[in-house]
Amino acid sequence: MITLKEIHIENTNFWLNYFCLSYPNSYNESIGFSVSDIIEENENVEISWWDTFTGYYNGILKDSDGYLENPTTFITPIGTNEILKIEFHPGNIVYYMNNKKIGSIGPPWELQGLPYHKIIFGRVDGRFFSIL
Repeated sequence: MITLKEIHIENTNFWLNYFCLSYPNSYNESIGFSVSDIIEENENVEISWWDTFTGYYNGILKDSDGYLENPTTFITPIGTNEILKIEFHPGNIVYYMNNKKIGSIGPPWELQGLPYHKIIFGRVDGRFFSIL
């Protein structure tokens, strides 16, 4: 299990890979680039770091469709009776609220709507950020 400090906003290896994978089809027609294009053009994205983080190996897609039995997992309480869990598989990122699947980046991409009061506000080293 990973902690909030391990995915701190300054952990560029995590966030660059996360945004490239989470928004692969986001495209800005006026500039002709996707989020991945812009990040890869302006930053050094270390794919090998993400491969290690998710447990990727050659053949994982053939062996288990990109899913691991024990993936890298982030778990945090939100509110009084709710737990957010995020599983980082080599072929997907899957989100759970109280062990109920609420979304994944795919395939297939899916995300249930969450009311605004369910958006999580975390604080690490004095900085606030939100995670859906």
